[in-house]
Amino acid sequence: MKKVKPIYYFYPLLMAFLIFLSDFLNTRMFETMLQTFAVWFILSVLIFSLGYIIDKSFGWVIGGKVVFVSIIISIIFSLSFASFFKNYIALSSPLLEDLILFILRNITLGAMGFFGMAIAEVTANEAVIKAQGDIEKNTALLIENAKKEAELLIKEAEQKIEEMKKEKTGELNELVRNEIELKKKLNELISSEKEILKKYDR
Repeated sequence: MKKVKPIYYFYPLLMAFLIFLSDFLNTRMFETMLQTFAVWFILSVLIFSLGYIIDKSFGWVIGGKVVFVSIIISIIFSLSFASFFKNYIALSSPLLEDLILFILRNITLGAMGFFGMAIAEVTANEAVIKAQGDIEKNTALLIENAKKEAELLIKEAEQKIEEMKKEKTGELNELVRNEIELKKKLNELISSEKEILKKYDR
């Protein structure tokens, strides 16, 4: 769970304030000057950015609740302000219709906050998936290198065993040859002694 710092609560308050600030714009933004639409666009971008920051600060679950509460608070303030101070906001229709428009406008701007949170989650998940992919690639390379090293060690061991077999076989052959040579010499010695004894007997 993320550690929430007190300064993080400034972001949802700022979001609620910006949503409430939209009440002072004309509800018929597409029928008025381009400047009005530009202000709407800037507000949407700011709330989107705040949603992104809130997700990074609070996380998806708590951040979503915080954004939802910010929207509800802004709607309550908007309805209260529009009811009691209707002379200070741009009303272009009967009060009830404008109140409905204020609610829809606040919800629309609040949805930009949720959209910013969703983008933050997507980018974070992509980074995690990429990191996992890199780890899997590194693990596969390590396993492959370990297999190659194991194969080399096995080959070296087999070669050493073959060399030792050859050496031992050579040593055994040498011993057998020496034994045969020794027996041959002994037989010759015995034969020569027998001949010498025969000469003395005569």
